[in-house]
Amino acid sequence: MNAAVVFGFPDPHEIAEMGRRIYREKYQSEFEARHPGQIVAIDIVTKRAFLAPSVEEAVENGHGACPASLFHVLKVGAPAVYKVR
Repeated sequence: MNAAVVFGFPDPHEIAEMGRRIYREKYQSEFEARHPGQIVAIDIVTKRAFLAPSVEEAVENGHGACPASLFHVLKVGAPAVYKVR
């Protein structure tokens, strides 16, 4: 993984950009056709995607398969996972 490190932790902005790039390149067209509204956790290390109906499930599934990885979470077909009012 080549994420920048800030204060001993990976830079969250770089993790997000890596996750968005992996999603666009590998999963977006298929997932938006088949899984609209689902949550996807993208493992930025292995580039695997974990779909689930909730953020908690997607991340738990990802950590179950790849416990040492970092994840970026997206809502399929939406600009953001949560809507702020």
